[in-house]
Amino acid sequence: MVASSVEENVNPSKSRIGTEVMYKYCAFNHYALTNLINLELWCSHYEAFNDPFECWCIEKSGIPDPEKEWDRFDHVARMWGFTSGHNVSKEDLFNYCSEFIHPCSMKVGHYLESARISCFSRRPDNLLMWSHYADGFRGFCIEFDKDLLLKNSPKYAEVHEVFYSKLPPVIDTMVYEVARDQVWYHEMAIEETESSKKYIKDFKEDVFLPDYRKALLEAQDLLYVLYRSMLCQKPINWEYEEETRLILHTESDGKDGEPYLYSKDAIKAVIIGEKASNDNIDKINNILTLLGLDVPVKQAVRSKSKYEVLIQ
Repeated sequence: MVASSVEENVNPSKSRIGTEVMYKYCAFNHYALTNLINLELWCSHYEAFNDPFECWCIEKSGIPDPEKEWDRFDHVARMWGFTSGHNVSKEDLFNYCSEFIHPCSMKVGHYLESARISCFSRRPDNLLMWSHYADGFRGFCIEFDKDLLLKNSPKYAEVHEVFYSKLPPVIDTMVYEVARDQVWYHEMAIEETESSKKYIKDFKEDVFLPDYRKALLEAQDLLYVLYRSMLCQKPINWEYEEETRLILHTESDGKDGEPYLYSKDAIKAVIIGEKASNDNIDKINNILTLLGLDVPVKQAVRSKSKYEVLIQ
């Protein structure tokens, strides 16, 4: 199975950009309120989540033998720049790929074990999210600006949309290594070509420059798909969550979670469930006052005529 087929059964989104607004559903408990006061998100190891198939993937590694793994051999050859695996010898591909068999080569387990994840939804009016994660309309939901959430934090993190499929992803570490090498090669080729313009009189544009740029984008896109498949692919049963993830990586051993600090400007609004107690509503207002935040406080209510959540 080639890496590009990872997304064949994906539903619904293939967007690389992610949403501009993210929603964090919370119950009124000590942890959620303390995190809000401290302006931090708790990022957990994947094993702390309730999906038994969280970060579940099939790993393939080693140099592919064309007689036993033709699809893998063909895909690696294509990533190397050949139009087909038939156009490269087994010996040449083996010699090229042997460069990547070393302790620093990609290991799926390292990416999974070092990741710490905080989960959001792309919608504030998700009935099941209010039921499952916000204590049956007794909790609250924080609206975040994605860009501001990532800005001015002492820790580097990325935001990715989760996508949903019928089958777990296949992660080919050799394809990953070849794609990474192609990114390096074509970045160098583009940089050298661009630099030549400054120093060579009557410089003529390299006819291969468009091909370098095209190959660079293809390799970068494949790296992104493989990375996202490891950490952001879930069984299709979970697609109702419409999830977005903030992911950071830690050097810490073990599986403990880590806090992610953010600027208060990242909070755009707080939405409170209609079943929340007056005492809990007061707690939210007091925290916002303490933080010096003048943001809308909205309410999620049940529609009188439909099975829908309305935000007032």
